[in-house]
Amino acid sequence: MAAAPVVAQSSVVTVPPPVVQDYWVSISRQPNGILVFDGYAPSDAARTSFAQTPSVDVSFLKLGSGAPAGYDAAVAFGLSALGRMSEGRFALRDDVITLSGIAATQADFLGLTGPQAPKPASGLILAKSEVTAPLEKNYTFSLRKQGNGSVVASGFVPQPSFEQRVLAAVGPRSSSTLRFASGEPVNFERAVDEALSLLDRLQTGEVKLENGSWLISGAPKSAADANAIRTSFSDDRMAEGGWSLALSDPAPEAAAFNWRLEKSDTGAITMTGAVPTEAFKRVIALRLGNQLRDEASIADNAPDGFITEALAAADALTLLNAGTVSYENGKWSIVGEGESSEADQQITQAMSAFDGWTIEVSAPAESSVAAQDPDAPADQPVPADAEASTPTATAEPILANPEVDVATSVAPATPPVLNADDIAACSASLSQLSAQNGILFKSGAAVLAEGTDVILRAMATAANQCPSAALDVAGHTDSDGVASANLALSVSRAEAVINALIALGVDASRLYAIGYGDAQPVADNDTQAGKAQNRRIVVSVRQPQ
Repeated sequence: MAAAPVVAQSSVVTVPPPVVQDYWVSISRQPNGILVFDGYAPSDAARTSFAQTPSVDVSFLKLGSGAPAGYDAAVAFGLSALGRMSEGRFALRDDVITLSGIAATQADFLGLTGPQAPKPASGLILAKSEVTAPLEKNYTFSLRKQGNGSVVASGFVPQPSFEQRVLAAVGPRSSSTLRFASGEPVNFERAVDEALSLLDRLQTGEVKLENGSWLISGAPKSAADANAIRTSFSDDRMAEGGWSLALSDPAPEAAAFNWRLEKSDTGAITMTGAVPTEAFKRVIALRLGNQLRDEASIADNAPDGFITEALAAADALTLLNAGTVSYENGKWSIVGEGESSEADQQITQAMSAFDGWTIEVSAPAESSVAAQDPDAPADQPVPADAEASTPTATAEPILANPEVDVATSVAPATPPVLNADDIAACSASLSQLSAQNGILFKSGAAVLAEGTDVILRAMATAANQCPSAALDVAGHTDSDGVASANLALSVSRAEAVINALIALGVDASRLYAIGYGDAQPVADNDTQAGKAQNRRIVVSVRQPQ
């Protein structure tokens, strides 16, 4: 019998791809959205996985062994970044990544280049990341200077650092609606530097880029500034670079800003000179009462910080028997006779927050002490409570009573004793509610926006936990616009909240509206998020004096 044949079993041997010494992979996002892979993939399975990504071309991708340990993580990082670009390129060589391209949107640009930009996995090195803002074909830029010296920047700039440089150059009262875009004209940065130097010579006006051409227009500060602009325009041959010039007559020189409160020995007070707004007049009248005679006019060239210092000066005047507080020829001063021997010290301490004040306060004459009680003997001491009733001068914000009759009533001379626990609970609740920053207004107005009724009801409930405590309702704005207008708006918004609280059952005589304008920011006004935090209403328990 013949032996059966022996059949050998066959086996499949998988041969790895050849080892590649210079291992690399790249992905390019084309303007049509196609992702083109090139270089090497460690296996056919990896290449097949890449091919399943939508709009991908892997036909150039070769197989090769020796991929770096972070290959998969690097490719995932590259695909994520390219997903936020209109076109771009990612490359990995060994463990080093490079990235370049144009962001699809402004949000994508900030997401890829800002502080929160994604980082590659541990072990990988991002050696270069050059992502530009979205391409803008109609590139515009404007710096518009207003009569109060503030500048509004609008249009496009290439990147945030350039925006910050522009805003730093035009000063702290500037505002910006600039967006980020690529596609700027050749020598754009140099042209903006030229624009900044010329803008400084304008009282009002604008330097703008539109349709590829630059225009300087407005009123120079003086004839000398007008000549300097024209000379620069000629010497730098700016017309050949696409610039145009349209200057009006130089702005008339503004009268010097002077302000004075003068108190006579009868207690009558006269206000003369200039003030920034009607709202300021109203507040001064509320603070000083019916002894004030107002002869001041409105002017828009008040110095920075005028309102805060003027209100502190008005408080200081209440510590004088007679005298003046003034801002004249660029200098602040308080001169007069004090109501008490401590008046000079009290005023000096109250004004210590400000620089450059001249304070000359004399002690009261002997006759003025005796005059407090004409029937008392000349050597009779002043009653113990006389000095205690002297008001302490403090720098306060603008105060205004709400626009309802009952709210202007005077608080009882002897308020009831308050429970300390109730006051603490009330204060804590109001602080927590204020921190939510949920009282919103229509843009640029003192009209409460829809949806604020819930938090207002909560504030009314908290306020009534301490029904005999006085409450300050403080309005704050961001720094956009004119400071005097912001101050008036902050007062009006505080009054709007007071009226709402009154309607919800809070006693009107307890409520005091305060306007700070943009003087007390809690965040950076250079960002939209910071401005949103600065626009706020704060309700708090008034601390006893």
